[in-house]
Amino acid sequence: MNFVCRKDGLSKYYTSEVAKNRIDGYLRRIAKLQVGLGKDSTEEEKKQVRDAQAEIYKKIRDVDYIFYCAVTPSVLVPLPIARKIMSLLQGVDDDIVEELNYLLDMSDV
Repeated sequence: MNFVCRKDGLSKYYTSEVAKNRIDGYLRRIAKLQVGLGKDSTEEEKKQVRDAQAEIYKKIRDVDYIFYCAVTPSVLVPLPIARKIMSLLQGVDDDIVEELNYLLDMSDV
């Protein structure tokens, strides 16, 4: 999938009222799912919520990729491990590989 970003680097969330309203609706849905969890939630319930939230995050990504990158939970991976993972990728969309290489190159700065 090819994600289109504004050339000035601004998020559509801040420049388009339609995008903002749509994303705000998605964020409310994510919050409602999270609020439904408690200390007594089973692992299955937690997994269902994580899966549902992941689907909503994909919708945010489709509306505004820049905003998606800012709000998506991420995991820090040591640079040597990230480079090893990149060397093992096969059949992955070229856009994703290009973005990951860009991020790894920026980490060297």
